[in-house]
Amino acid sequence: MEELNVALKAFKTIKIIGKILLAVFLFLIIILCGLHIFINLAGKPLVVKKLSDAFGQEVKVGIVNTSFPASIHIKDIEAKGVQISELIAGSGVFDLFRKRFRLSFVKVIQPEITTERISYTPKVALPEPPSEGLEQATEPQAVSEPKPEEAVTELAAELVREPILVPRFLIRRVVISDGTINFTDRIAEDQSIKIKANKINLTADNLNFSGSGNQVTYFKLTGSLPWCDSEEEAGKIEADGWVNLFKKDIQANVSIHDIDGIYLYPYYAKWVDLEKARIAKAKLNLTSKVQGMNNDLTAVCRLELTDIERKPRPPEESAEKAEKIADVVLDMFKALNEGKIVLDFTIKTKMDSPEFGIMDIKTAVEDKLVKSREPGFSPVNIFFLPVKIVEGSVKATTEITKAMIDGSFAVGNEFKNAVKGSFTREPPPAEEE
Repeated sequence: MEELNVALKAFKTIKIIGKILLAVFLFLIIILCGLHIFINLAGKPLVVKKLSDAFGQEVKVGIVNTSFPASIHIKDIEAKGVQISELIAGSGVFDLFRKRFRLSFVKVIQPEITTERISYTPKVALPEPPSEGLEQATEPQAVSEPKPEEAVTELAAELVREPILVPRFLIRRVVISDGTINFTDRIAEDQSIKIKANKINLTADNLNFSGSGNQVTYFKLTGSLPWCDSEEEAGKIEADGWVNLFKKDIQANVSIHDIDGIYLYPYYAKWVDLEKARIAKAKLNLTSKVQGMNNDLTAVCRLELTDIERKPRPPEESAEKAEKIADVVLDMFKALNEGKIVLDFTIKTKMDSPEFGIMDIKTAVEDKLVKSREPGFSPVNIFFLPVKIVEGSVKATTEITKAMIDGSFAVGNEFKNAVKGSFTREPPPAEEE
């Protein structure tokens, strides 16, 4: 009988606990439903304030709604230079009311970033000083225009000059789907280069700005570069690795395939005349292994010319200097890399203010030509010259030499010295007495 009473009491206790748990569960459901209703009806100002604080500027949003269990959907986000079709934040219903938020995931659908940079300094005439008491008026001065290579060098640094202050947060996974970046580089008053990257897909795990815990973010990125708005001739971007933004450490592999060298011609127009060299098409691949520690970043890069097409020249028309130069330089690179046209170079910069550009490639070209002067490397092997030239057609050789030295590939004294040295015959060693 006593055992039966104990069992009944236990059953009543379990029943009471079950009712309490059910009441708590229903209470939480009511609160959750209330949050959903509140956010759907009046949560837009909270979302706008949250995003404005995150981006440090005014933000406009279109529609704000929620989905169970606790996700928040924000559509038609607009800020200066940024448009987002939709943003989905997991557990965003709760974190909307907290200064520091932790989200299980964030999915950004069709973001579009538009940015423009002026790479030249407009010429501004300074006012003339008073002529009273002066025998000769001072001529107005003008601000000189920077070189195109200097403009390209700060391409990446431009993106970090105005850092966005964001609140502390932790996002377990960030997914960017079908993103687009529109970049316009104005290199002169009447000339600009537009570079578009689309179909950008990014996955980043453990985006931690909370100030504690594991702060290593693992990422994988893919994208497309439609040169001249042609999807058929588009290049491909791939990157993966990890980064610690607080310690400024990074390790990543980056590759860009099918770069349109003709489209980027304005950056190196001072060194190469494509029309005279009869170059109609040039495709390049760039691969880089990036490593950085304590803000010191090193990128080991390889640039390979994979496809080049030359414009046909009528038989009765003789080759110009630029065309001869292009032929000789390409043959030189092939000889140095077993038939491949490859350029290896290393960039050393800072992670918080990266600088790289055409000047790094120019220096690598000069170093490559210097290498051709090393002992044991014959100019005949370098240029694969025809038999007649090798046997003694001095006139033809002299023409190519002169074109190489004085042509449009004048990229510095070291370049000229390297080319000149390749054609210079070493004097015979003196006989010992």
